[in-house]
Amino acid sequence: MDDEFLVLFAEYVMSQLRPHDEFFRFGGENFFTALPTPTLNKDGRLRRSCAKAWQEGSLPSKAICP
Repeated sequence: MDDEFLVLFAEYVMSQLRPHDEFFRFGGENFFTALPTPTLNKDGRLRRSCAKAWQEGSLPSKAICP
């Protein structure tokens, strides 16, 4: 995966997080989210949002969503 895509992916994910959530690059193509008050609903919403953006072409077609 090229760096430009990783930046776009990271920016998209960060735009979906709450102000107190954290998002980290954890080496290479791996990312980690820290949700201080996690809920299954929030986690599921983030995954669905990423998948929807990929399907609609809002993310590059190479996207790999959680």
